[in-house]
Amino acid sequence: MAGGKMILFQREGDCRNEWATKVRILKEFFYTKRATKVRILKEFFYTKRATKVRILKEFFYTKRATKVRILKEFFLHQEGYESKDSEGVFLHQEGYESKDSEGVFLHQEGYESKDSEGVFLHQEGYESKDSEGVFLHQEGYESKDSEGVFLHQVGYESKDSEGVFLHQEGYESKDSEGVFLHQEGYESKDSEGVFLHQEGYESKDSEGVFLHQEGYESKDSEGVFLHQEGYESKDSEGVFLHQEGYESKDSEGVFLHQEGYESKDSEGVFLHQEGYENKDSEGVFLHQEVYERSLRRSCWIIKDYNNQL
Repeated sequence: MAGGKMILFQREGDCRNEWATKVRILKEFFYTKRATKVRILKEFFYTKRATKVRILKEFFYTKRATKVRILKEFFLHQEGYESKDSEGVFLHQEGYESKDSEGVFLHQEGYESKDSEGVFLHQEGYESKDSEGVFLHQEGYESKDSEGVFLHQVGYESKDSEGVFLHQEGYESKDSEGVFLHQEGYESKDSEGVFLHQEGYESKDSEGVFLHQEGYESKDSEGVFLHQEGYESKDSEGVFLHQEGYESKDSEGVFLHQEGYESKDSEGVFLHQEGYENKDSEGVFLHQEVYERSLRRSCWIIKDYNNQL
């Protein structure tokens, strides 16, 4: 435009889409009904075959009841009961109510347990207590640690100071702060990480999580991998969830791809539906009913001055 000037004015205030249900919990959480997949602070793994989770000493997930406690910011209420705490999560069943300052309670069979910041999952009338950890008891065994999580099967008991153990087929593994998931008689060890072995493959990292399917192996230093359909993705600290053969990469974020769309951000989480793509640096978007957030449409006013300034 000869002789003219184009000036961009940014509107004041929030430019977020009013119609988009946005969920952001400490930049690293997403939860969807369609695909319950969570990446929280580099310490989460979720599989369809074995739903086992260890997240910052404050998360639990069970097949019987999808219950999530994430960074003191989630509530799941059942049976019309309501419980309140300052920063925690309550999941109540059978009309019982428990209270703690920052933790999560899951009560079954009318038992009640209390801790200051942890999570309890009680079965078969047993009660365990720790200061900050999580217990999942089966077959009447009880294990205790200071900050960790225990999942016991087949009558075996393992102990660590801050980690998580999941034992199957009578194998026992130990680490200082990590998580082990053993299948098919394989044993893997790391200092702080998580292993999930399938089909006899073994992967090792220092602090990360591996989820192997169909004989594929991926490695990263601190991240989590979820592989489907033989695709492999790598990042340094992030999590990948691949569907339909698409691959996305970010440094620390989480991707959930549907319908072949790809979005990228540096630290955030994206949940895409209906083929729309939104970008932000640290946030999370959950889009419904084919709404689209556009910075150029909603946040900028373009004015064309033709020799009038």
